[in-house]
Amino acid sequence: MQDYIRDILKDDKALMNAYEISEAKFILSLNENYDRIDFDFLLEKDEIEQFIKLLAKHKICLDEWINNQLIDYIIGKEMEEYNEKTSKHTENMED
Repeated sequence: MQDYIRDILKDDKALMNAYEISEAKFILSLNENYDRIDFDFLLEKDEIEQFIKLLAKHKICLDEWINNQLIDYIIGKEMEEYNEKTSKHTENMED
């Protein structure tokens, strides 16, 4: 667990435990090539603290949330491209 997350959850042992368990489950589900990266969310400190607490409450770790967001983005882009191709194909058929 990253230190800043530990600092956010240190006063609530149940949330910290829930977060640690979800993080462990997520990391154990990954392949050997997984590597963690740090980046800035551009959120205020109180916003990131609330966000981390909400993730812990719902038994989701930050890495899992980011991974899901990336998957949603990638699938969304692929569906967008597919829809553009099929709508062009359909328009050409109507001509």
